[in-house]
Amino acid sequence: MLRGWIATIFLGLGALSQAVTINFDVDQFGAATFNNQLLNDAYGTLGVTFGADDRIFGNVVGTTSPPRGATGGPLYANPLDVTFASPVSYVSSGKMTNSSFTMTAYDASWNVLGSVFAPLVSDVPLEFVSITATDIKHVRFTTTNQYAIDDFTFLAAAPPPVPEPASLLVLGTAAAALFRRRKSRA
Repeated sequence: MLRGWIATIFLGLGALSQAVTINFDVDQFGAATFNNQLLNDAYGTLGVTFGADDRIFGNVVGTTSPPRGATGGPLYANPLDVTFASPVSYVSSGKMTNSSFTMTAYDASWNVLGSVFAPLVSDVPLEFVSITATDIKHVRFTTTNQYAIDDFTFLAAAPPPVPEPASLLVLGTAAAALFRRRKSRA
């Protein structure tokens, strides 16, 4: 019985979340990406999809994963939209061009959960911004100028706490009753 309880504890610990980082140099299968490649479902197996016009932006100097990042559409000033298969609790991204942008997080109904502005900083090649919130389902990057993101990181939302099963209480009570019964016979 003790082995069963220990297995239950370890199975519960296995549900802890791990961060996922996309650097846009390779797709979800490890194949190299190329400039102007559409992103759409390029990272679907990682639990994230991008908007219809979002694409790879190549040959950007000063990034941690040279030479590619992601941008919103062929004009590079469109919004870049990200949708998660399951809610996440943390999103971070590096801004890899000399322009400003806003990163906004939304829930499943497109209600704003948080927003962060990344200003123009010409001497910082990859400035990071992040948002932490409960149940982030979408993220949108917006700007009025050319921009690209890199090292896009997200963390799956923690699963809800699992209450102790009532059966454990019943088993404990039964064990105590058996112990008392044995003790009273002796």
